[in-house]
Amino acid sequence: MQKNILFVDDEEGILRAFRRTFRKTDFGVFLANSGKDALDILKENKIDIIISDYKMPEMTGYELLTKVKELYPDIVRVFLSGFTEDHIVTKSVFNGLVKTFISKPWDDEYLKNYINSIFEIENIFEGEDLKNILQKIDSLPELPNIYYELVEAITEEKDIRFIAEMIEKD
Repeated sequence: MQKNILFVDDEEGILRAFRRTFRKTDFGVFLANSGKDALDILKENKIDIIISDYKMPEMTGYELLTKVKELYPDIVRVFLSGFTEDHIVTKSVFNGLVKTFISKPWDDEYLKNYINSIFEIENIFEGEDLKNILQKIDSLPELPNIYYELVEAITEEKDIRFIAEMIEKD
């Protein structure tokens, strides 16, 4: 089954570059130059990945992807931006709004390979039960400090009694 990608950017030159990059691939490519146009495309088409610029007039990429997450939670959401220092982009990755971030300018081959790898991973998790569980996870829990302390103690070949006392304290 063909996978569909929606690229959203307010710059026509960037949208043309996406079309050129993906012209000879098996992907369906949809282009939108605003958040409103993207939402219209989503109403009419099955989209698998949306890659949106962050800084756009009228509706930012953050606002768009927030709506996409709410309305179409199964779509993989990705930010594309030249403004990596913006804390909203970083926060969006950590809070589960987007799965990843791609910076401008991008390398065409890297982008194609990256999107292929997203689809390959998705294919591994095709089972509906597993897919539903994964979609509900916004982030993975952080490992407790004791884990890192134990790894360090084992690596340094500390006495087994020392390691046992660490575990008892925990």
